[in-house]
Amino acid sequence: MDAGIPGYVLDYARSLELPDPSGQLELWLQDGESAERRRRFRFAARAPYYLLACAAEDEAVCLNAGYVLERAAMFLGAHGVAAKVLLRVPEGLEELPDGRRAVAALAFGMEAYGGGLPGRGAQQVEHPFICREAGEAWTREVLAYGGTVLAPEQQTGVRLVRGESAIHIAAGRFFGRNAEVSRFHGGMALAAVMGAAEELWIDLCMVRLSAELQENAAGPDYLISVCRREDRRLLEQGSQKSAAVARKETPQPLGGQWKYA
Repeated sequence: MDAGIPGYVLDYARSLELPDPSGQLELWLQDGESAERRRRFRFAARAPYYLLACAAEDEAVCLNAGYVLERAAMFLGAHGVAAKVLLRVPEGLEELPDGRRAVAALAFGMEAYGGGLPGRGAQQVEHPFICREAGEAWTREVLAYGGTVLAPEQQTGVRLVRGESAIHIAAGRFFGRNAEVSRFHGGMALAAVMGAAEELWIDLCMVRLSAELQENAAGPDYLISVCRREDRRLLEQGSQKSAAVARKETPQPLGGQWKYA
């Protein structure tokens, strides 16, 4: 693994837009080998590097942590570095030197370490370097690609609702999982959707609907929505139609035509 990769992934993760800006997230890069020597124990999950998400344990932080760490795992996979998102922080790494506690971790570089955790590699489908206008079936394309290539592991406690002009993500509290775990997995699912859109060259943005629109979108456990940037204002206003459909249905003025007496 290139010596600059740990610093690159830290900078990349810090540059990401957070799904919920109200949940501030701090990231800490930990060298696994030096941590083992300093603490004099061996991790159950061994890796040369860990990217730790540090913050108070609230719902917004869980969503943000799942999103940022999964996007960082995709970034590493694109550079040929194995990575694994860990909701359970390895023993001994929970408490940081400054007294803060890590709520989740990304272990990476296991291939260069000669073993350790299984992780996502860099096998991805190549797409032409051409930006294209996404058709009305973009939701189906994104979910199909994100589910088979970027996020092959099934995340429990997450529901993806495909609307006409948006994808809504909700965290269901079932199968014995608590709200924080479901929201963390919701963040990982969101990362797969956004990462798939980037691979397919579809310009998407994250939108959090108003309280009165959330129930119709995905129910009481609504987390966030994703739509094309051009559809954002219509979605926030409660419209289920895309901007392209709205333009087709709007009568166009007959400007520029000559009239003769």
